[in-house]
Amino acid sequence: MKLAVYSDVHGNLPALKAFIRHSVECGVRGYEFLGDAVNYGGKPEECLDEIIKLGLVGHFEEVTPDTDPSTLSRTFLERVYNGPLQGKILLGNNDAACCGLEDPYYFSGYAKDSALITKNTLLSEWHQKFLRSRPMAAPMNICNEAAEEGDPDRVVTVRYNHSAPGDLVLGDWQYVKPETNMEYIEYFFEKFDERICFVGHSHIPCGFVLVEGQMIPVAFPIPTKNYDKAIISVGSVGQPRRGQTRGSYVIVDTVRKTIDLEWFEYDIQRAMADILDTKLPEQNAQRLLYGKVTKKYEDTKSGHIQA
Repeated sequence: MKLAVYSDVHGNLPALKAFIRHSVECGVRGYEFLGDAVNYGGKPEECLDEIIKLGLVGHFEEVTPDTDPSTLSRTFLERVYNGPLQGKILLGNNDAACCGLEDPYYFSGYAKDSALITKNTLLSEWHQKFLRSRPMAAPMNICNEAAEEGDPDRVVTVRYNHSAPGDLVLGDWQYVKPETNMEYIEYFFEKFDERICFVGHSHIPCGFVLVEGQMIPVAFPIPTKNYDKAIISVGSVGQPRRGQTRGSYVIVDTVRKTIDLEWFEYDIQRAMADILDTKLPEQNAQRLLYGKVTKKYEDTKSGHIQA
């Protein structure tokens, strides 16, 4: 089985649709989402609807990646997601700021203005209620299908987080990046018991493993065995950074026992038009075009210039 672990869609519907097409072509049969469905992009409701649908793929025979989310009743969705978790859908910091769990004013510049616009004009109360119901982390067991019964590597324990493993309280969202200080990585490894912790939040794919007390940065593909623990950042579907314009996610292959990094192209011009059509800050659109902040932004609340 191939399982897609993805994160940070940020209201970018063209990127999300391209990710779905790419994942289907790769043979993915299940989806796990690490948070930040909304903010920055022009289609937050539509993205959250698609993400909710993807969480059901592989669990309900009638739901496929091609299913129209509008055909799924909200009563059914609330019952499913308030019961035992199906496909994981986590709460991200931008989700929290756009659904009333955190104050958007703790963001700076265009992020704050984007969150206020998204919360006040682009997200229904139902979508905000759904986001408020999401956990910040979730455990899961994955079966390595190629391993024999009784093999200690047959079951891999996994934890899904939006941000780095830590105390997991609102307002404390930490990053895992390639340049993260090893002292922080050591602290993060102490904060979970599972074999692998998948994280989003930084928008930058990378991985670290712990082997006999030694922390080692590793390149993809990453095996699901031969180390004590791993922390893997899956990148971003909807808002790539570091000058990258392609979206990214990872595929857990339970037969090959590997975690592969995948990149895909999407219609950036369409995503930019969606942003500008909703009166979100123009910088949100420019960031997609260049994969980074390119212009200063005037905070409409304070007049302060933000990079």
